[in-house]
Amino acid sequence: MTETFDLLLRGGTLVTHNGIDLGDVGVRDGRIVAIGDLRTASAGEMVDATGLHVLPGIIDTQVHFREPGNEHKEDLEAGSRWAVSRPYSKCPIQRP
Repeated sequence: MTETFDLLLRGGTLVTHNGIDLGDVGVRDGRIVAIGDLRTASAGEMVDATGLHVLPGIIDTQVHFREPGNEHKEDLEAGSRWAVSRPYSKCPIQRP
């Protein structure tokens, strides 16, 4: 039986805890549910990821919100808005 996904990323360079390899990623209901060789699968939307790296969630560990004292450079609100507009999973808050 053919697996069906909402979204299928095909042929990307997958970077996982197992290493780096070519493969596919199947997404259903906003969650990754399959990784590997999914060439027989179908999906509502398919993305050709050939030549692209597919990475897990990224944590930006070098974040400096400039509060208190340097809000003219960046404040917590502006920095947070920037972070959520990027493909990061987490953005830790550091205190000076």
